[in-house]
Amino acid sequence: MNDLMESDSQKRFEMELRMAQRAQQNAQPQIVFTDDEPEAGVAQPQVVVKKGPRADLVYIEELELFVYAMRLKERLALQVDREDVLRVNDFVGENMKAVVEYFLKNFNASYGVREDILLNKLANYKFNGKPADEVYLNACYTIRDSNIEKVQLDSYLLKLYEIRIKKLDMAERKFVSKLTSSNAQQREEIKKNLKKIEVYRDHISAKKESL
Repeated sequence: MNDLMESDSQKRFEMELRMAQRAQQNAQPQIVFTDDEPEAGVAQPQVVVKKGPRADLVYIEELELFVYAMRLKERLALQVDREDVLRVNDFVGENMKAVVEYFLKNFNASYGVREDILLNKLANYKFNGKPADEVYLNACYTIRDSNIEKVQLDSYLLKLYEIRIKKLDMAERKFVSKLTSSNAQQREEIKKNLKKIEVYRDHISAKKESL
């Protein structure tokens, strides 16, 4: 019975989020790539959002990633490679970005981030038109947890890789769409960016497959 109630609650939660997200489809972010600090010998393109959607927009997968990061606590620093720590640019909406920035700045290697402090910060924001602290707590309730540390870690990494690959795929499509209308110099620059995307995506995909 509890499993059934949890399943119904999660379905309602996901449906509400999808309805809010569909309302933002006409306000997609413009993405360009710049060189970030190399990790593991791979030049990582960094997503820079120039024109973004509504500030309170949050996607389901973003909430999942953030909840998984909170659940890892100090293990996010001890067991996760530096390049696999969540970043502000893994998220879309400005409110979610602000919360993630706060999380990273206040992260303590001994215990992570205290949830009561985080909730106080979340109370200043809205996610998809609703109080962010309520959305976060609902996500914590509906997103399945595990007592097995390896499962917790893999859940976090898998969601992170999925989000980053999705962003790279979207950026690739945008660059490809510009090829035919660009001059020779612009096409060369686009091809360089496409190569960076390909290399970085292959790198992430290999790590994803190794889980």
